[in-house]
Amino acid sequence: LEAYSAARAIRGELAERDPADREAQRELAQTEARVGDALRATGDVLAAVAAYRSAARIMERLVALDAVNTAWQRDRSAVLGRLGHALRLENDLGGALEAYRTSSEILRRLTAGDPTNTSWQHDLAVAEANVGDVLRAQGDSAGALDALRRTLEVRERLAALDPSNTAWQRNLSTGQMAVADVLRSRGEWDEARRLYDQALAARGRLAVDDPNNTANQAGIAAAHVGLGETCRLQQDWNGA
Repeated sequence: LEAYSAARAIRGELAERDPADREAQRELAQTEARVGDALRATGDVLAAVAAYRSAARIMERLVALDAVNTAWQRDRSAVLGRLGHALRLENDLGGALEAYRTSSEILRRLTAGDPTNTSWQHDLAVAEANVGDVLRAQGDSAGALDALRRTLEVRERLAALDPSNTAWQRNLSTGQMAVADVLRSRGEWDEARRLYDQALAARGRLAVDDPNNTANQAGIAAAHVGLGETCRLQQDWNGA
């Protein structure tokens, strides 16, 4: 935090000297975001929110000056995602949802312009999942389901592109379970069971390749619990 704060002071002075220097403005925004990360890690969430908002305002101004600069748009989306995380820690779900939705909208535009960019596709899936998580916390299961299904669609595409990419396969199973959890809460049990089964199969394949990976083992356990709960709701006691 001390180092980033010192860097912020220097870059702030440089940006103030020459407001037309767009790269100096971008560097200031990046440093503001890193200050926010450090503040959030130390538990000063309110100050982190202020730092992220400052970074987001700078990036918004830059994007307005050059709307075709995809790197700046990506930077803006990233800092809005971090702002959303901090706002959730403050229990400001409305503010977090607004930040996540704006981040997601930016990434949808980017991926529409370049559908082959898998990094942007991954980021879009994360942003949509964040939207879904907040909507679910707000009790909007229908909205959450739509967002999480969009996440799942992206993760299915990525997983199909490279079956050997274990991170994408793991993300796919996580997306399947997230959708299944919401479906279960809405009483759509048959589709929930189908997705839990798919998640179990995906995690099982990962566990065969890496039996010592505790995250995969935990994912398998979570899918079993979700499937068991769904079976219980359907009064399928043997399955449960």
